[in-house]
Amino acid sequence: MKKIIFIACIAITFFTSCNNNPKPVKTKEDISVRGLQKKYLFLAKQTDTYKDAFMAVTKLQIDLNLVNKGNLDSDAVINEYNDAIGKQFGFVDYVYEVKKQMKNKVDTDYLRIIQLDQAAKIGLREVADINSMKK
Repeated sequence: MKKIIFIACIAITFFTSCNNNPKPVKTKEDISVRGLQKKYLFLAKQTDTYKDAFMAVTKLQIDLNLVNKGNLDSDAVINEYNDAIGKQFGFVDYVYEVKKQMKNKVDTDYLRIIQLDQAAKIGLREVADINSMKK
């Protein structure tokens, strides 16, 4: 039962904490929490959802460079942005807004959100598996 509560707490931590500078590890519990966090974050990057988001952001960056060079229509980039990132961070109507958002690192924030979401889902799935094994 302690392990189930422990894993559930880890999953919730992914949604509530995005601290990139964690405090020094002091106890064995802290070590195991960090180990699980690393495991879930690593596994999250292996999911299809994260890979699709990564590919969408990469394609958006490439297409934005093509628009800057004049080799691609700006409407295509606006549609790509709105389909991928716009759903979470707000829709745009002009290319300059896409450029502004990309300069503000909204693409990395988007990928981090997807990664944390997937990590939490993996943790919750693990808790559900443990729970079902006990019944």
